[in-house]
Amino acid sequence: MKKALHPTEKRPITVVQYIQLFGPKLDPLGKRRNRPLARCPACNEAMHPRGEADPEVDGVFAHKPKSTAYCPLKESAARPYQILPPTNPDLGKAERLRSAFFLHWKHHWKLIRDYAPFADIKEFIALIRHADQQRLWQYRNIQELEVPFIFLVLKDFPPIKSKGKWLRKEWIRFWFDSRVRSVEDLWINTTGDWRIVKAIYAVPRKKDVVPGPAQLKSTEVPPLKLNFLDKVEPAVHPYQESSMKAAFPEELEA
Repeated sequence: MKKALHPTEKRPITVVQYIQLFGPKLDPLGKRRNRPLARCPACNEAMHPRGEADPEVDGVFAHKPKSTAYCPLKESAARPYQILPPTNPDLGKAERLRSAFFLHWKHHWKLIRDYAPFADIKEFIALIRHADQQRLWQYRNIQELEVPFIFLVLKDFPPIKSKGKWLRKEWIRFWFDSRVRSVEDLWINTTGDWRIVKAIYAVPRKKDVVPGPAQLKSTEVPPLKLNFLDKVEPAVHPYQESSMKAAFPEELEA
């Protein structure tokens, strides 16, 4: 991948920046430098630069060859997060959460579009229905601000073309960091310090093929916009609003 996390800080760096900070692989005497290793944004495992000595090759970061740590970015294909049946659900809280979500649906929709530009309103509607079917709202520890981030990791965002023009040429996939293998792990295995990783993939040459590590172009750890519900209600396109009202007339009664 083109960017990894700084060895000791939470910011991403490129191979060029890594060399500027810690020097090239060999010192002036030709001896290997003892450089701190960069970290994978998804699994936090050490990564080393490749291609740094070849000016004709863009340097990238790679996991150690013998690393056996679980990392979603090393998976050969998409593995959508599972919403397992909630244990000990809080039905009263679930009803309040779902009502609050629809009260603020424009905030949630804007956040998804901030992270996945040109996402389609039909995708948003499908995610809400999936959340209903899988009883996402009933998780006892879920907070409203977490809902759109969970939506982001539940699906891929393939390229979008409109009227013969590409709105987005690349394939986007989101992951939580490696501590989260199912949605429930968000509350079991983290203490609110989770990260979201955005991975950009080239489109596979073969049709109907889901991109994997071979097509991975870059990754980033976008800042978490956890205060989005405090913002002024965003404006949405009339088509998007009418689509939501048609899909959920009872929830969005005028």
